[in-house]
Amino acid sequence: MPPSKRCRPTNRGVLRRKVLTSILWIFWLLVPLLGAAHERGYDEVFDGDGFVRPHYRQIYKAYKQLSKSQIRRIEKSTKKDFMGDNEMLALPRVISETEYAELKAGVDQRGRAFLAFLRDHYSGKLSYLDKVIPADVMQRILERNYEYDWVGTANPEQLGFWYGPDIVRGRDGRWRVMEDNPCFVGGVGDLTLSKETALKYVPGYAKAQIVSRPERFYENLVKRYRGLAGGKEVVFLQYKRSVQPDHESRRIRAIFESLGVPNASMRILKGEDTGQYGPQLVVEKDGVYLLKSGAKGAEKVPVGFVITEVEPHQMDPRNPAAYRKRLLDEAQEMIAWRSVVPERVREALKKESKPNPVTGQIDFIALEKRIRGIKYNSLDRWYGVPGLFQAAAEGKVRLSSNPGLEFLGDKEFYMYVEDLIRFYLGEEPILRNVASRTFGKTVNGKRVLDEELFKTVRENFQKYVIKPADGRGGEGIFVGPKDDPTKLAAILEKARANFDGTILQEYMPLSELEGYIVDQRLLADVNMAAGVLVADSPWGRASKGSKVNISVDGKVTAVFVVRPRAEDLQPGCAERLYRKRK
Repeated sequence: MPPSKRCRPTNRGVLRRKVLTSILWIFWLLVPLLGAAHERGYDEVFDGDGFVRPHYRQIYKAYKQLSKSQIRRIEKSTKKDFMGDNEMLALPRVISETEYAELKAGVDQRGRAFLAFLRDHYSGKLSYLDKVIPADVMQRILERNYEYDWVGTANPEQLGFWYGPDIVRGRDGRWRVMEDNPCFVGGVGDLTLSKETALKYVPGYAKAQIVSRPERFYENLVKRYRGLAGGKEVVFLQYKRSVQPDHESRRIRAIFESLGVPNASMRILKGEDTGQYGPQLVVEKDGVYLLKSGAKGAEKVPVGFVITEVEPHQMDPRNPAAYRKRLLDEAQEMIAWRSVVPERVREALKKESKPNPVTGQIDFIALEKRIRGIKYNSLDRWYGVPGLFQAAAEGKVRLSSNPGLEFLGDKEFYMYVEDLIRFYLGEEPILRNVASRTFGKTVNGKRVLDEELFKTVRENFQKYVIKPADGRGGEGIFVGPKDDPTKLAAILEKARANFDGTILQEYMPLSELEGYIVDQRLLADVNMAAGVLVADSPWGRASKGSKVNISVDGKVTAVFVVRPRAEDLQPGCAERLYRKRK
């Protein structure tokens, strides 16, 4: 018997209820994800009541006079100014004098703590062991970064490095250091360009009382380097132009050349055309010299300081410690090259790259032999200045960034920086870290995976950020509420296999600038003989992705340090003119 007309609505009602129930279940499962994904960070422009912050008022007033098409046209045009490397946001990042003073003091403090630590570490005293950093933790940090060979080789009184911590704001508006970046640091060439480009396209920004002069950082760098050169020449050393990753190196070179610092490219030693590429650095028994051609023929100029825009361990690849690090770097590159290197070879490289469990040593002879058996290895392509590291250790020349210091950027080492400040300086940290930990724990004196923590993260991944301890440029980072959940299994598999080499942080939404998440890097020169020199203004980045990374989907932001005008500090019509719509 066919169903009556009266029954049909009932069947539709059952179906409707089932569909509604399914939707509700899906919504219930997605609520944690949706809530975390839409969690907002600190608004850089507007305060909690929706008014433009005092230090932003003059800048934002000029910005709001631009149409959307003008903004887009400006941002596209800025890519030409950056020689095709990046675009820059039309709206600058603005911080007040008071905020900058805190940032400067915090970066100076971290730099002083690093210097005290390095003097302790490279003198062989190691008084920090177990009092601040457990011995086993320090051992794995040095092994992970292949920098255990420099103890007893590097002269602690000759050390220095460029430094650029990545700094973000918490929801409360307080600064947090996200990570430390030593030695080969991005952004050094773009401080002046960022400011000049912003003012070129929007002249109205100049009405704000901008007190930062980024060009002063370079002037002060050259002045201090000449003081450390002992009356000899200061030279800027970088990679040969054909192997530079972007055009920032050209901008840095132009800045130093404008201040009277000559340039030298890394000399080609083997494996490629040995033709000369302008002035060259050479090391002789009595010191380091710049060889250059002049009107009177070839000149040999004594050099007292080398500004290095190069990965430190690559400056002198024939140095035994540097070569061993190069072998390990090459092995890691081959291990990651799945489409070319067979799995059995990659597994052998993994095994040979790790210290022998009995001797604690790596068999570098076997490792080199294995690498040379791979067709596409680059061990016979040499760049560098032979003997440069030995000359630096003997005090014949100083370097802006020395080898053996890159482990300062390790994300597990970062976890101990606040304690290093307290230990060496007797001060409380001005800039706090983002709370971090590894996936490991100690049981009966042995490091094992913390299974309970691992399970918690797997079931509540939207609350966490997972990152490799030795990662760079955003590589391998998983931002729980923003990244593709299908990537989680692979990330956790790596964390399980390398639990002490994987860092876990609770997710903290980054501050926002007109719909972009932003951070900033405050650059500094950290030198054992001269102390810490901090730039007048930070270098900024912005992104609409899950992390701030220019190389993926980010943009540069000019960063202005501003002294608010008296009228900007008064409530009234000017404040309400740009009230944010909620």
